[in-house]
Amino acid sequence: MGRLRKVARSGSTGWALLALFVVAWDYGQLKKGETLSSAFVRGVKHPVGRWPVTLTWVTLTLHLFSRLPQRYDPFHQLARLVTRGD
Repeated sequence: MGRLRKVARSGSTGWALLALFVVAWDYGQLKKGETLSSAFVRGVKHPVGRWPVTLTWVTLTLHLFSRLPQRYDPFHQLARLVTRGD
């Protein structure tokens, strides 16, 4: 049972589930709606949405590649706040 918990909590499982969600969402939207990629492009082209979308994407990319100092990384700071009570 302990091994199953480790697998269920692993980051790899989270990434796999995220990828499955994206594929399922885009497949479901092909005929009737907007894929996630087209929504992103629309957001980047929008005069008001351009900067928030771009800033969020750049921040996420820098976080994933560990290029942000922890004190400036909002994802790291959020994790610190959430785990502070543990």
